[in-house]
Amino acid sequence: MERGQILSVYLLIVGVLIMSNISLKSKNTIAKIVFFGTIIAMAFIVGARAFTVGHDTANYANIFSEVIHFDFSQLFTTKVYDDIEKGYMVLQWLFGKISPNPVHFFMAIAFFEYIAIGIWIWKNSKKPFLSLIIFFCMFFTFFLTGIRQSIAITILMLSYDDIKKNKIAPFLIKVFIATLFHTTAIVFIPAFFINKLKKTLKYFVAAVLLFPVVYIARNTIFVSIVTQFDKYSDYEILDHGDAITFTLLLFVVAIAAQFLLRVGKKFPKEEEHEYVFFCNMVSVSLLIMPFVGLNGTFTSGYVLFHLCLPSCY
Repeated sequence: MERGQILSVYLLIVGVLIMSNISLKSKNTIAKIVFFGTIIAMAFIVGARAFTVGHDTANYANIFSEVIHFDFSQLFTTKVYDDIEKGYMVLQWLFGKISPNPVHFFMAIAFFEYIAIGIWIWKNSKKPFLSLIIFFCMFFTFFLTGIRQSIAITILMLSYDDIKKNKIAPFLIKVFIATLFHTTAIVFIPAFFINKLKKTLKYFVAAVLLFPVVYIARNTIFVSIVTQFDKYSDYEILDHGDAITFTLLLFVVAIAAQFLLRVGKKFPKEEEHEYVFFCNMVSVSLLIMPFVGLNGTFTSGYVLFHLCLPSCY
């Protein structure tokens, strides 16, 4: 599917979700059918996208066509396209035994991601349609091109139950698996400990006060350290476009979240704890955003924030 076709179907799906959010107030059978119907439709257009859609789609297609012909040992000894993580290399190689067509691979990845995320949202959100609208609006274009990152994000999202149940072993296992697809997934480890924090305002204030310091020091300290690693030797800070827009959005969300927690609706005890977790995650994300770069580490800037976003409704 080309860009115009994808956009038309995307707008239709979002329109259906908006109408469903207005008319379907409970999680009944009809709501579930509509919800997962839109999930499947979105997964299909993502998987069936043309190679010209997305910055890296064509590159990923070429990589897949190359890797499936490797010997197994080559997966660990051959450097492919900026030293792709070995988990993703193995996944491609294994799928190549089923089909050598990269479109089939993209389709399988899209269905895994969207169905897994859909199940997670349906289970955790009181307003699943609204949560899905937010997810599609924030993530849709990224899932068209950031294949490794989106796999890692999906796996991290599945670790949320481990955080809530205080199960550190399965949580760390999922984070480790996610790093096999994108190394920046390791940035999510603090989420387990952030969940134990009871307050929010002092952490938000600390994040706001530290933000200018982090912003100033990022080029002189952080980048000089990161570029010592071969994989990130070309690391550059992103100072325009999406990074700035998203940072401003984070500030708005952080302020609104603090206001809602103190002045807005009263949450039941269990929901309030999840909302406190959300607020503290946003505060941590404010300190991560200045490090967003032009390469794949872009994921680290927003994974902490978006991962718990759908559960706060």
